[in-house]
Amino acid sequence: MNPIQKKVAWAGLFASLAFGAAGQTNIQISEGGTVTTCDGFFVDDGDIGDPAGGPYSNTDYVITICPDNPGDAIAAEFLSFQLQTNANPNNNDMLFIYDGDSNGAPLIGVGTGNNFQDVTATASLNNPTGCLTFQFAVNNGATAGAIGWAAQVTCVTPCTVPMSSLELLDPDAFEDNPNSVGICPNQDVTFDGSNSEGDGAPLANWIWNWGDGSVETTPSMSASHAYDTPGEYLVTLVVEDENGCSSTNLEPFQVLVSTIPIFNAEFTTPLCTGSPGFLDGNPVQSVTWTALPPVSVSEEQALPDNSNVPFESEMVIDFFDEGQVVEECDDIMSLSAVMEHTFIGDLTIWVECPNGQEMLLLDNGPSGGADATGCMFPDLGGNNLGDPVAGIGWEYTWDMDAEFIMDDPSNPAVSNGQAVPAGSYLPCGDFCELVGCPLNGIWTLNIHDQWLGDDGFLFNWTMDFNPEIVPGVTTFTPTIGLDADSSYWDLDLGTYGVTDLNEEADYVGLEFDVPGDYEFDYVVTNNFGCTWDTTVVLTVVPGLGNSVTAGPDVVFCQDAVQLQGAFTGADASACGGVEGTFEFCYGNNVYEEYYFCPDNPGDGTMITISIEQGGVENAVFDEFFVYDGPDANSPILAGPLSGPDLSGNVFTATNPDGCLTISIDSDGSVSCASNQFDPIILCVSCGGSQSSCGYTWTWDPPLYLDDPNVQNPMVTDFDGVPFTYTLLVEPIDLPNCGTTDEVQVLPGFEFTYDITQPSCYANDGAVAVNITSPPADGPWSIVLSEGGSVVESTPSGGGLTVIGDLVPGGYSLEVSDNGGCLYVFDFELLEPEPLLFDLTPDPTICIDGAVTLEASSDMDPSGTWTYHWDNGLGTGDAQTVSPVVTTDYTVYATTPNGCPSDEQTVTVNVLDSLSVQLGGDDLICGGALATLDIVNADGGSGTGYTYTWEWQGMNLGTGSETNFMDAPPATGTYCVTLMDDCETPAVESCHEVVIETAIPANFHPDTTHTCIPGVIQFTSDVDQTFIQDQHWTFGDGEGAFEANPVHIYPQPGSYTVSYHITSLLGCNYSLTEPGLIDVFDVPSVGYAASPQPTSVPDTEIEFESVNSSGVIDWEWSFGSLGQYGVSNEVDPTFEFPIDRGGLYPVTLVVTDVNGCSAQVTRTIEIFDLFNLYIPTSFTPNNDGVNDAFFVQGTDIDPDRFLLQVFNRWNNKVFETRDMNEVWYGPAVNDSEYYAQNGLYFYRVVVYNNSQSAERHEYTGTVTIIR
Repeated sequence: MNPIQKKVAWAGLFASLAFGAAGQTNIQISEGGTVTTCDGFFVDDGDIGDPAGGPYSNTDYVITICPDNPGDAIAAEFLSFQLQTNANPNNNDMLFIYDGDSNGAPLIGVGTGNNFQDVTATASLNNPTGCLTFQFAVNNGATAGAIGWAAQVTCVTPCTVPMSSLELLDPDAFEDNPNSVGICPNQDVTFDGSNSEGDGAPLANWIWNWGDGSVETTPSMSASHAYDTPGEYLVTLVVEDENGCSSTNLEPFQVLVSTIPIFNAEFTTPLCTGSPGFLDGNPVQSVTWTALPPVSVSEEQALPDNSNVPFESEMVIDFFDEGQVVEECDDIMSLSAVMEHTFIGDLTIWVECPNGQEMLLLDNGPSGGADATGCMFPDLGGNNLGDPVAGIGWEYTWDMDAEFIMDDPSNPAVSNGQAVPAGSYLPCGDFCELVGCPLNGIWTLNIHDQWLGDDGFLFNWTMDFNPEIVPGVTTFTPTIGLDADSSYWDLDLGTYGVTDLNEEADYVGLEFDVPGDYEFDYVVTNNFGCTWDTTVVLTVVPGLGNSVTAGPDVVFCQDAVQLQGAFTGADASACGGVEGTFEFCYGNNVYEEYYFCPDNPGDGTMITISIEQGGVENAVFDEFFVYDGPDANSPILAGPLSGPDLSGNVFTATNPDGCLTISIDSDGSVSCASNQFDPIILCVSCGGSQSSCGYTWTWDPPLYLDDPNVQNPMVTDFDGVPFTYTLLVEPIDLPNCGTTDEVQVLPGFEFTYDITQPSCYANDGAVAVNITSPPADGPWSIVLSEGGSVVESTPSGGGLTVIGDLVPGGYSLEVSDNGGCLYVFDFELLEPEPLLFDLTPDPTICIDGAVTLEASSDMDPSGTWTYHWDNGLGTGDAQTVSPVVTTDYTVYATTPNGCPSDEQTVTVNVLDSLSVQLGGDDLICGGALATLDIVNADGGSGTGYTYTWEWQGMNLGTGSETNFMDAPPATGTYCVTLMDDCETPAVESCHEVVIETAIPANFHPDTTHTCIPGVIQFTSDVDQTFIQDQHWTFGDGEGAFEANPVHIYPQPGSYTVSYHITSLLGCNYSLTEPGLIDVFDVPSVGYAASPQPTSVPDTEIEFESVNSSGVIDWEWSFGSLGQYGVSNEVDPTFEFPIDRGGLYPVTLVVTDVNGCSAQVTRTIEIFDLFNLYIPTSFTPNNDGVNDAFFVQGTDIDPDRFLLQVFNRWNNKVFETRDMNEVWYGPAVNDSEYYAQNGLYFYRVVVYNNSQSAERHEYTGTVTIIR
């Protein structure tokens, strides 16, 4: 859906949302909580009544929508969807959809931008609630007015969720990123969705979101799309099955649409016939695309004039990561402002970051005074910014790559009072001053106008951040190669006008002989496969041909001569009526206007005006304009110009008539007429005219000329050698249309002279003069002087004259003829240079080494010098020596004529002999590794040391390591041999290693057999004075560290015992005795007795022992300590006393074959016969005899006993359940009164102890007698 369709969709929803369709529910996310419905519209929290879809607010929400009927599923079809995005994708506004009744349910998908457009989200089969939960996160502050969303909510059968899958068909993806493709504008990109899968239902629709605001639904599995705007587009695919169930997996595919390069082709135009020109295609500027939006503030505000408070414009930035700061100077690339102002001299501009750090952009004092910071002094004052008259702002950019500060008067573009042109300028400060600034927050541009009477306007301002510091921002730059197939001019050497072709550099040389316009195409191809071209038009005009002469050759004798540059053609000029030099001196309070036209306006001739001299007052007061036409109503070509020196400005007409008009409007202050300014001198010319002021005259080389840029310069000096000057004449407005001619400056006669410098003897210098003119032109005179005194004067009839035996000094040579030509040459004979030579730097060798010493000199290229060496070496430029100690060698050089040099000395350093010291273990344990170390190794070269190791003369290996480990079989001697990487003799060092005598780790236990818990005393047989440490392990996971430990084995088994000792040297010895200790389990024991319990007199009991196997002895004890008897039988029978019952302990002790014993004691229970005694009377008179009534007997269960006493009126006077409680005769229980004497009735209930089920109840009478 394109943006227009979106508006239609919103408008179509308006009636339903605003007025509500019958039975439908409008669900705004701001309701929150849980909403139950099967028919409604789900929308953001914007104005439902806005037909365009009101923007949502800056609020986060969570809402759950559930179906009316259990078993159904909510489906939300997004009819329109547009959320605000951010340059940082982490800050996009997002709508999360969860498959359940909370945001803790599985996530279905995340909507941002327009990626949910035409997508349906449906609760899945795995969601028993059928609900969908929507969570809205606003990360952007809702500043862009995004419309939000509208979704149709219905109830459907729960979906099985299909899976979408898209693949790129054409063109090919980038090699280093298979999920990204680069294409050209309006090029089709084709995707295939055939790998998408339905979950139990066939797929019906493929919904393509192309990432540019358009969504396309197709019944086919592939689709194509083209983009007309460069940038990044994320393509996603949603598939829908026949049941209307949609996929929720979004797999974006990145499509990058190439930017259009900027052509910077350079070429010569206009170009004159016969003149060389060129085409240069490089460099082509590849344009970078970034997702970072323009960071700009549109103000459209007038700047306050002469205010004490600067104008402030604020920019809010929020797309960086929280806490991110400016880290590097180039994190901020530039700052730009579109503005106009009538006077730059009172403006101060600076930027302030969110934490208050500032950077100065432009600095000026009040009333145009000096800069407070000294940024630029002196600086511009009256120049404008932009076009204040028309109210048009120009864009000014501050960056660190510019050339000039904005108010720098040395900028040639403002030298004549022009408005400061748009472009890039250096700030007064440095962007490094903003390092540490928070990136998010309020940035403020401050503009302070400090002088009354001017005005200005700020249209907008922009900050340009380095895209690399913006999180998640896509940035790409298509690249154009330098190969001939990726950039080229569409031509070849056969193309007319082409003289040279460099395909690698894309450079073409040109020359034409026919005037006209010529088109050339330049073609480039980038790595996206996009081809671009540009066409340049080169205009060829008639050249000057041979219409210029450098004049006749001139003879220079001793006075200056003038070169005679001139035009030779006689053709009439097309602007002869106005060409030439025009001078005027303007006065005060005048308006003057001058116009210049070709002789035949409209014939293609264009007037050119060059200002040769003069100036005007500042443009605030006097105005100088140039108009492109025949009067001051024509378009302004330049102006207002101002300043005391306007020379160098050149203007050429572009209008059909070819005319130019100039005007000057002055005030009443100062002017040329008041002698404040020089008269203005104009050179008026046209193409093809031969007025000298319309051309540049250049003589090359400029040597000896008083001014090489005038038509007829003076040659002021000459060295007597014929000399050629080349004159180049070019029309001022046609720099590629020059013509050249040559002229020679000749001497009055021809001669040469040569100087010979003195040798080391300093008296053999010479000067030789060779006059080659015919003798008939003579005679000549040769005079040599030194310090004003004549050294020699001699006549010459021609030929060679040599003046010799000269010493160092300053000389003047005069050569003259009789005709008055005199040439004077000054020269100097120098003091003889000392003989210098190079000598081998001090070398270093090893003992037994050799080195070659060499001497040579750049002053002796032919090798004629002789080198003399001491130490008996003789002569020669190379000597090979082999000293055994450090030795000095002295050498000097002589020339063939015997001149000696100073001596030089080279020292051959001989390194010390090798030295090595071996150290290491003196005493080791048997079988241990001996560690040997090189304690010290030095001497020799000091590098490349190798060590050869031996034990008892046996080679163990060679290497560069300074330590060695080996396990010697016995006490012995190790030796190491040290060698270096040169000739130094090897040395050896030895070290003895002694192996310690072993200490037996003997021990013994007090027993090796025991029963659990086994207690064993272990004893060490080792002399404790020989060891430093010991350790026992007893085979059961336990150990000990003392010499003679006692150990308890709680479990039966066979145990291995180890004894470990450490000698005073640290050697470890041990003894392990496998299965040394046997610990046996005790036998199991028990018995059965029958009958149990029993009663007297049946007290004979049969006993049966129950024990484990291996028992060989049984000991029975009947009663405590066998008081009733003992037995050694396995199963004895024993009779207890027949006259009394009781509890009798019986103990059985058994012993097995291992000698381990165990015992068990149980109690034999024998009951007495049942017997009950109840008294018939008692006398409670406290005489100690028969004072209480109670019941006693045998075989009575005391826990089930009841005694009750009643008086004659059947009132209960006493009751107890305790056999030991008696009745002393109170009236009732706990009464302070006693019962009367007489007859009372009792009731007794008892149970047998031996037979618990047998109950006895007795009633009777008892008499109280006092």
